[in-house]
Amino acid sequence: MAAKTVEPIPAQDERGAVLTAFARALHRESHVFLSRPDLLWQQLYNRLQWEEDGLMQGVVGPAFEERSRAGSEPWLRMRTPFNESKALIQVLFGHWGGVYACAFSPDGSRIVSAGRDGTLRLWDASNGACQGGLVGHGGWVKACAFSPDGSRIVSAGDDGTLRLWDASSGACQATLGGNAGRFKACAFSPDGSRLLSAVYSELKLWDTSNGAEEAVLKDDTGAVNHCAFSPDGSRILSGGSSGTLKLWNASGGACQATLTGHTSFVTACMFSPDGSRVLSASHDETLRLWDAASGACQVILGHHTRGVYACAFSPDGSRIVSASDY
Repeated sequence: MAAKTVEPIPAQDERGAVLTAFARALHRESHVFLSRPDLLWQQLYNRLQWEEDGLMQGVVGPAFEERSRAGSEPWLRMRTPFNESKALIQVLFGHWGGVYACAFSPDGSRIVSAGRDGTLRLWDASNGACQGGLVGHGGWVKACAFSPDGSRIVSAGDDGTLRLWDASSGACQATLGGNAGRFKACAFSPDGSRLLSAVYSELKLWDTSNGAEEAVLKDDTGAVNHCAFSPDGSRILSGGSSGTLKLWNASGGACQATLTGHTSFVTACMFSPDGSRVLSASHDETLRLWDAASGACQVILGHHTRGVYACAFSPDGSRIVSASDY
């Protein structure tokens, strides 16, 4: 009887590298394994074959030979690497449709996402496990955010409602709006006592303790697409279909300034972390930086070649990130 070939056991440091590679592949393919656990070998090999140090070939090579013999069960081998960044940690799978918004909890331990399927989902940020679904909206959910203390979540839906959720239990605590229209944006005030929402040509302010509508700020220039509180909660920023931004007093609701310059609708806007500047993104392929006190445009960033749909400041306010169609 022929002697059985025994594969050498990798050294200690090599075994660590092997385990790390397997863990990385498992995390990146977890969304596939949830529905097709029978594809474990195929999906793992299709990732491990591209490990740069070549170590994995010695580990999975024998299994590859075995599974490639005549009469073996067919499997699909990729001949080109995955078209994704090496920085990818994990794919979170659970929504049955497009995902429109997502946010980290203030302590970074959880993620909330909002989808076209009318639900929100909570995820463990450390391992990507879905902790539960928040069900109640009767249409697409367009925006979501954690409260500053992480205890609550707000969501804005096409069904004409805002919903407040308990972030621990997932229970809906309040439904606001009463079919007011298609909400496009929502935000908590820095102290968590108020909610801001955008619906049609109006901004609405709500008391989070009882769900009462406190004020309505009407934008006579067109529909409002995005909104935000200043870091100290004293001012409100909005941007909309007219290509203008407006600065409002968060207490009295008076419009303090109208910022003009964009040549197409504004898709996103926010204050800098220190509240001194305003950043806006537009379908006109530009971003603009404004002085929050005077409303003067300070900088035009025009490097995109398609509409810009999202933007953000770094925590220290020194850098900006933006995203567009292409």
